[in-house]
Amino acid sequence: ESSLKLERISLPWRRIMKQWYQRRVRVHNTVDDYFRDLNNRISVQFCDKNNPGDPGFHVVLNQKMTYNEVAEVVANCIDTEPNLIQFFKPQSHRDIAGYAIKSHFEGTLKDLFISYGQRTKSPKKLFYLKLNI
Repeated sequence: ESSLKLERISLPWRRIMKQWYQRRVRVHNTVDDYFRDLNNRISVQFCDKNNPGDPGFHVVLNQKMTYNEVAEVVANCIDTEPNLIQFFKPQSHRDIAGYAIKSHFEGTLKDLFISYGQRTKSPKKLFYLKLNI
């Protein structure tokens, strides 16, 4: 009976570790693909728009990811659905959320930061809002 109890407890951990492994491991067809992926990685800080004191969390993403792909990664981090997240760019003169980024933004993450003036090597930051629909 105790082994059955232990097995039930370990099942969620197995699922969590499997999901973590699937997110961390990227399949590359060639060495060039691996280094291209390595070169396109970017660390982005996500902060809650409604909580000014929120330190946020950092996620390493690929600059070639689309809005929907970023929303999926952030949704996994904050335990919600990707279509229930709205992103906001930071204001340039203050450390608060600025204009909303449209969910139908068709560029890549790199395009997003270039279009909102975050071209330098400074830390990249976006704000998010969990929608209650």
